[in-house]
Amino acid sequence: MLEGVCKLSKSLFTYPTKTATYHGRGKVDMVSDSAVGRKSVIQNEVVGKKSPTPDHAESRKSMMLDGEVAGTYEMPDGTVRRRSDFSGLNVQLSNHRSVRHFTYTEVVRATNNFEHTEHSSSLNELIYKGWVDKRTYAPTKYGVGLAIYVRKKYIETWKLELELEDFNHPNLVKLLGYCSHWGEFYCLYELIRDTTSLDKYLFIEPGSTSLPWVLRLKIAVGAAKGLAFLHRRKHPAYSQFKTNHILVDMDFNARLSDFEVENLYATKERFGYVLDGLAGIFSSLAEDGTGVKSEISSFGVVLLEILTGMKLYDEKSPSGKQNLVEWATIFLANEFKLGLIMDPQLLHNGYPPKGAFKLAQLVLNCLQSTQTGCLSMKEIVQVLCGCYEEEIRSVCSQTL
Repeated sequence: MLEGVCKLSKSLFTYPTKTATYHGRGKVDMVSDSAVGRKSVIQNEVVGKKSPTPDHAESRKSMMLDGEVAGTYEMPDGTVRRRSDFSGLNVQLSNHRSVRHFTYTEVVRATNNFEHTEHSSSLNELIYKGWVDKRTYAPTKYGVGLAIYVRKKYIETWKLELELEDFNHPNLVKLLGYCSHWGEFYCLYELIRDTTSLDKYLFIEPGSTSLPWVLRLKIAVGAAKGLAFLHRRKHPAYSQFKTNHILVDMDFNARLSDFEVENLYATKERFGYVLDGLAGIFSSLAEDGTGVKSEISSFGVVLLEILTGMKLYDEKSPSGKQNLVEWATIFLANEFKLGLIMDPQLLHNGYPPKGAFKLAQLVLNCLQSTQTGCLSMKEIVQVLCGCYEEEIRSVCSQTL
């Protein structure tokens, strides 16, 4: 990795410094001083510092403490369940470094009785906003402390052991804790302000200022590191990984959001991976039994979208180009034809042809990940870091 990377400034780049307005971001300088050059972007993958988790007495209580019932319970869908049906749901704290256990009462207080809702485009479901104390994560009044969002899921009765170290990484949205309440499973995440999902940057109107090449690489490196970290358990982290799962902050650092906690702990018998709801997108890809290889294929699609600035499937595109994978794959292996599928904004603003071809080769490898000998996410991180370092060196050499 690069040591002592030269401090880059706006003058080092030939990319335009025109500002652009994005959803939820206001005006952003696309090549601000903090956009590139941070050593953390190209360091070896290192788990961040462990954040302190208070030792709450309630954290060691049974997950069934949220209400004693006579023997039956009416579920939200109107069905009646016996108390014994929930006996297998044992979300257990294995040690003092475990993710915080919230009681149902605490979740209700933190979200003001689930009053503040919002539809998540990445999840296609409602999420609940709330607030907790920054240090203890105890519920606070609305607008006071740390902003959070809560996902509610219905899960089967299998054992989870949630440990803080499994979710503590600089390229992940922080999982603060969880709550299990009669078949409903709540995950509480930090709500990061001043971020925009990657799809908002890539799929923009013609003529708008787009991400320059070096920032696309930086975001890809961060996303790959986060996904590689989640893959340590040999399970996929998403039902299908997409660009809207990648949040980009003001310094163009990437964080993965909305990862499926239960997927990371599921057995093969209980896990189901959804390749895509669009018929034929991945029809040629064989499932590997765990979903990890298919998730690497999905990451390859994300890289292809970064390369082309096009959506996976766009019915507004001309006939023959609506399915990005089917249309663009044949161009990835030919360095001279690669320009035919490159994002027009990159063609206009400039990009390194050799570097783009290396990324195209990586995309091909990811799309073929269900075959024998595919790269792991850890190896993909190394390739992307190499591409990013080469771009940094190139920029630095141009100023000497």
